[in-house]
Amino acid sequence: AFHQITIVGTGLVGGSFGLALKKHGFRGTIVGCDRKPVLPKARKLRAIDRAVADPIAACAGSDLVLLATPVGGIVQLIEKLAPHLPPCTLLTDVGSTKSEIVRAAAQAFGGKASERFLPGHPMAGKENSGIEFADADLFRGAVWFLTPQTGESLKGKSARAFADLLKQIGARIEVL
Repeated sequence: AFHQITIVGTGLVGGSFGLALKKHGFRGTIVGCDRKPVLPKARKLRAIDRAVADPIAACAGSDLVLLATPVGGIVQLIEKLAPHLPPCTLLTDVGSTKSEIVRAAAQAFGGKASERFLPGHPMAGKENSGIEFADADLFRGAVWFLTPQTGESLKGKSARAFADLLKQIGARIEVL
């Protein structure tokens, strides 16, 4: 499975993901990447183990990278990170819209996009945003949509491991 996970964007959704992983027994390292003022808060809440402000450096050595920023940021991050991620690293996101994101992944990864990037979106949130409102139970019972690209299925090792991880934190997987 995954030994190191990077969460880029440690606000409500990203921070809650980190807390949920820890609550449900994830034993690997969780690296958080965000703006410098946010990272100490994420560490203090124990949503992450390590804080790295630079996204490329934050992803080094990770098996899974979750992009939990606004959609525009996700698009830019895909373009920025893709050349630096090894083929065995699964990139996923939590963006609420998919067309721009999937297009960016297709451009960044070419014919390997369906193997390297698994789009997703959890149907969970709160009226408040930010790491201060992160909740280890945010995803319990919530639907997490996975939207595999053409030619992609959840049968690949990394995609299957990610779906299993989501189930462990209490999310219900729906594939679109």
